[in-house]
Amino acid sequence: KSLQSLYLPKNVKSIDSERIFAGCDSLSSIIVDKDNKVYDSRQECNAIIETKSSKVIAGCPTSKLVEGLKEIGENAFKGIQLREIVIPKSMTQISAEAFWDCDALSRITVNKDNPKYESPGGCNAIIRKDSDILILGCVNTIIPERIKEIGNDAFGERPVAKETLCLPDGLTSIGEWAFFKSDNLFEIIIPRSVTFIGEGAFADCPHLAVVQLLGSIKELKESVFRGCEKLAVVDIPESVSIIRKKAFDNCKNLLYINLPTSITSVEKGAFSGCPCENDIKNLKLPLVSHQ
Repeated sequence: KSLQSLYLPKNVKSIDSERIFAGCDSLSSIIVDKDNKVYDSRQECNAIIETKSSKVIAGCPTSKLVEGLKEIGENAFKGIQLREIVIPKSMTQISAEAFWDCDALSRITVNKDNPKYESPGGCNAIIRKDSDILILGCVNTIIPERIKEIGNDAFGERPVAKETLCLPDGLTSIGEWAFFKSDNLFEIIIPRSVTFIGEGAFADCPHLAVVQLLGSIKELKESVFRGCEKLAVVDIPESVSIIRKKAFDNCKNLLYINLPTSITSVEKGAFSGCPCENDIKNLKLPLVSHQ
């Protein structure tokens, strides 16, 4: 935590960037030797850039995404107390996983001339222009009404703007691990337009207590609400036919759940560790093993 600066010499040819600076909250200066053939820290960006691809592979709280950068690698900012990011017009590839556990992130903007991404109306999110997919959000994100999909990992290990989050009508899909460990989320209202919710989408949200699931989804994916220990109320719509394993694993406060008549199977372990687990087992439903 006391590390303030890093100098990378010219002879370094390989870096394992998996959470390399996670927890280095005092780090404010990253300099790569100008004679290094593989990496650079161009324009005093305070980050390590893979020169050939112009990809950010590791950054710190004071990193700047300067013009000319093309990609943000999936490990670049994991666990970094980054407060603001500005996406330059040259950026063409962004991994949402790059910002896992960046819980201090509060401002996101995109250069208006970027051909692929935008942040319309100061929404504090990164949106794909061609598909209306929200790929990255933060604590101050206002989800635009036009959004069709919340992408994989979009809010992974980051808080949301409101404790009660009402997702916009017209949204059709919520990606895998989209709200994983969103630690201030209390209630989620999922509109009827949603037809798909990915694996682990709301897993390990410690304060999530109420889920209003109004959509017409066919199945509850594996680990979708796993580890939501405060979860007490879930409305499951008539469209759901399958509940996958670990869907409600370790939801310790889920005393009772009303299953719709459309349910045809519940995979073993779907309600493991829940107070209502025995009630589910006593129902005349096929408890199937996960294939």
